[in-house]
Amino acid sequence: MTKWITVIPSPYKNGKNYPKDPKEFAQDCLKWIRGHAESFVPLDDIISIDETTCQIRENKSSDKHVSDLKKAIAAVGQEDAGFLEQVKDAAGNTAHMPIEGNNRNEALDELYEEDPDWNPGNVTGKPEMRAYVLEENFFPSDEYREAFQLWCNRKMLRLDMTPDRVLTVVGTWIEKGVFGDPATAAEGDIEAAAKKYIRDLFPTFSRKRTGDNVVASTSKAKNKRRLTKNFTAKKGTSHKNNSTTVFRGEDRGNWIINPMTIKDTSSELKKAIGEIIATRCDIASKSDVNPKNLPIKCRMVAKTSKATNIDIDNQRGKIREEVKKVNAYFTSLTGSALIDELLFLPEKSNESREYKRYRFVS
Repeated sequence: MTKWITVIPSPYKNGKNYPKDPKEFAQDCLKWIRGHAESFVPLDDIISIDETTCQIRENKSSDKHVSDLKKAIAAVGQEDAGFLEQVKDAAGNTAHMPIEGNNRNEALDELYEEDPDWNPGNVTGKPEMRAYVLEENFFPSDEYREAFQLWCNRKMLRLDMTPDRVLTVVGTWIEKGVFGDPATAAEGDIEAAAKKYIRDLFPTFSRKRTGDNVVASTSKAKNKRRLTKNFTAKKGTSHKNNSTTVFRGEDRGNWIINPMTIKDTSSELKKAIGEIIATRCDIASKSDVNPKNLPIKCRMVAKTSKATNIDIDNQRGKIREEVKKVNAYFTSLTGSALIDELLFLPEKSNESREYKRYRFVS
């Protein structure tokens, strides 16, 4: 490349950690970039914004803003620098991808097209743009590139950067885990972090609309992480019938498999207990054996339907405690427990192996 270009290296390589909070990342990133020299890049070496896929704005540029910038640049020159990322094009040649400064780039294109000699004091001797040039793969991920772009647009949301677009981008970040892992984060933590980020950068946004969008995006992200999100009754029966752990072949023996899968300690558990008792009574009525000595046992299956690992653990704990109480009561009456084994469908993020192999967790 030419002597007028200084490529700025990423500070987030060689094992250096970057701030996980998107606002802190953007601030840290901008401080690092502005500590380096600006460059002058020929417009011919800049990829057209119509050919890029890394733009935060849906419309990529605003006609009104381009018109305003043309007037300002024509009067005083290029006072502010844009942001470009140095990349390889399809032919393997070095090119520059616009990261921020779309409207500025368009304004310069139009100025030079209208009058190629309007800027006789240019540095490169060609139509050029003043910009910070970042090395390829400067940002640790697309989400953090978007965080940088949003930060650069925080002062004035124009028609080409609407609240809808901001909320959509933040919703994607939630799914990608920028504000915490949806499978493991405590209840409310992700929502609080996402809302704070939006309100800090864009305080004029409707709080209700922001809250509704963030909650919806978080619920969607958590549901994607749950192994048993769409676990129907039919699938539950299939899971029991195909289990390689406790419900196959000779393992059945004289066990009663509770026909319903419970998820809490309220009406479902009570109904399940009623079914177990009714089944035992039916078997006893057809046998000469004393009901207390029936050679049968009961396995109960539960699915919490919670979204995060910590909530799944809490719900499982409540179900276990309730089953212990039921068993203690029946033992005091009959000398034996009503529910001999309590199993859970795999739902936590670290139980995917059990789920794929039709195994339960105890």
